[in-house]
Amino acid sequence: MTWKYIIFEGTTGFDPILFPAYIKHDGMARKFPAWKPISAGFVKIGKDGTINCYGHSESLKLKAGENDALALEHLVA
Repeated sequence: MTWKYIIFEGTTGFDPILFPAYIKHDGMARKFPAWKPISAGFVKIGKDGTINCYGHSESLKLKAGENDALALEHLVA
């Protein structure tokens, strides 16, 4: 299954949010007005638990970051 994600710079460091692909990135980002989105894209989680971040958010004009998969591992572990 494909999901979307945003990595925010929040009050406690870098905070990832994972959400269904039918929700627009900018719509989700508006729910966290105090946090600054720093990267966004799509994520696939393999059957073996591997995480692959790719693409970009057209609505936020942000790309998937090099270390985004590491940040998302904490959500799905």
